[in-house]
Amino acid sequence: MRFPNAAVGVKRLFTAEILSILSVLALIGSAVGAVLLFATDMAQKSGEVTADSVAGAGSVFAIVTVVCIIIFAVVGIISFVMHIMGLACAGKDRNMFRIALAAMLLKILVTVTEAAFTGMNNGVVSSLMEVLTTILDMISLIYVIQGIRSIAVDLGNDSVDRLGDNIFKVILVAIVLEFTANVIVLIFGGQTVSLISAIISLIAAILTFVQYLMYLVYLGKAKKMLASSL
Repeated sequence: MRFPNAAVGVKRLFTAEILSILSVLALIGSAVGAVLLFATDMAQKSGEVTADSVAGAGSVFAIVTVVCIIIFAVVGIISFVMHIMGLACAGKDRNMFRIALAAMLLKILVTVTEAAFTGMNNGVVSSLMEVLTTILDMISLIYVIQGIRSIAVDLGNDSVDRLGDNIFKVILVAIVLEFTANVIVLIFGGQTVSLISAIISLIAAILTFVQYLMYLVYLGKAKKMLASSL
């Protein structure tokens, strides 16, 4: 096998990405549960329903919310650890994965800093740290893709290389759109301009969602490519 470490690493990255999606779904579930719990409480306070009629439903919504939050936290941590392990392993075969790993480790420091300044109610620094976190995520993603592409070239797999190139272009477009939206609001401000910025941000968000779906497919193809090189 020409790239044994990359094969193990990419397999872990694929698993980590699936766990990350499950974590996000759990977060959405907790949000839905919280909304339903709030709606039930408001209906009770307004007198539209009695406490007895919604007691069971309220308990169910509360339990669902708590369980989903726990799943989100636990699965999210496991996903992140597997992501780090995957990058560390794949980095033994390609330096690009090491750069992606460095970005993720730096993200930990930035996240801790962001949490500290959030607690101090420093919105400017907190927002800056959030932007840096997003940038580091993108850097890691780009270098993982480029690392897989370089291996695909060595193995003569044109389809994996082309798919990586397409994802790379989607990422760049999403970054440019998001940056444009932020600059528009920062420089011009105003309700109309903010609306335009919101539309651009929405398009960027859709592209980001498509990008992550493509990324998951890409990791799956890369995993099969490396496994077939046994």
